[in-house]
Order: sequence, then C-alpha cells, then structure tokens
Amino acid sequence: SAIISSALFSGCALYKKPMRPKGNNIIYLQSTVVNHMQETQDEEQGAAKEFLSVMGGYYQSYNPKSDVINRLNNLPIDRKTKVNIVMYGGNWCPDTHLGLPSFIRVIDDINFPEGNIQYHRVSHDKKYIDGREAELEIKSVPTVIFYNKQTDEEIGRIVEFPRESWEEDLLNVLSFGVQ
Repeated sequence: SAIISSALFSGCALYKKPMRPKGNNIIYLQSTVVNHMQETQDEEQGAAKEFLSVMGGYYQSYNPKSDVINRLNNLPIDRKTKVNIVMYGGNWCPDTHLGLPSFIRVIDDINFPEGNIQYHRVSHDKKYIDGREAELEIKSVPTVIFYNKQTDEEIGRIVEFPRESWEEDLLNVLSFGVQ
C-alpha cells in the first residue's frame, strides 16, 4: 500500500498538482504494475518503475470532456455493470504510459464498477506475459477490449489511440455495444 501511494504521488510531482481522490480503478492499475515489478528481475522491472513514475501525472492531467462524462453518467447503470474491460499494454510502452491512465481517469470519473477491469502486459514482440490467449491478436498497445459480461462477446475495441477521445469512444461502446 505504501508502494502504491508513493507511486501515485511520484507521477504527480511531474505536474505539481495534488492527486485528488477518485475511484479505485487507478489504484488497481498501479497495484498490478507494482506486482509486475516485484515478479521480475529484468528490464521489465525497470519498465514497470518507469510506468509507475508517470502514471499519476498522466491520470491527473487528463481532462475528459465534461459534456461527454455527463452523457456517460446518464446512461442506464446496467450499461456499465454489463461490461468487462480488459486492457493490454506494455509497461515499456510510452503509448501505454499515456493512454491507460487517461482511459482510467474517464472510467473513474463515471464510477465504472470496480472489479470490471483487468490489465495484462505484453512483451515488445506482443507475446502475452500474463498468459492470455494469442487469438486476441494484439498488434499494438495499449489495446482496450470491451466484453459483454453476460455473453463474454467482444463488443468493442480501442487500439493504441482512441478514434475521437477516450470518453467519446467509451460512450460509443456503452451506447451501442451493450443491449
């Protein structure tokens, strides 16, 4: 817990903004990366430390469009509870460093249910370090895959960068992907 707290605030120092309390999804991401760091003794450990050092700052500095956040918050609650989100990233990847904390900021701003997200890391050659199946065809990271929780069907995917913004792409998935 102390490791997570220091990781939270070390990234924030970059932006000189205090970290304001939000949902627990960012804490989940941080603790998962801390576990990655503790599980390895190689370059992955340094990559995890790097990711932790910038995560809080990117999370804090991302400013989702308030009108889109309001629209997301006005969706029926089952639009959120019927979705699982699985994120794939490389602790070594600058796009993951920027993208996933920004995305997590959005899902924390809409109080997306804790426990409905997972983070799995991939190696430089997109091999699954965390044992996920190869049929998911992860070619770029970060990749965020949305699943209908009841059917386990994929209902949407954001690959590397959102098409519009993290919040607008999420609104599209939650508006149209879950029936």
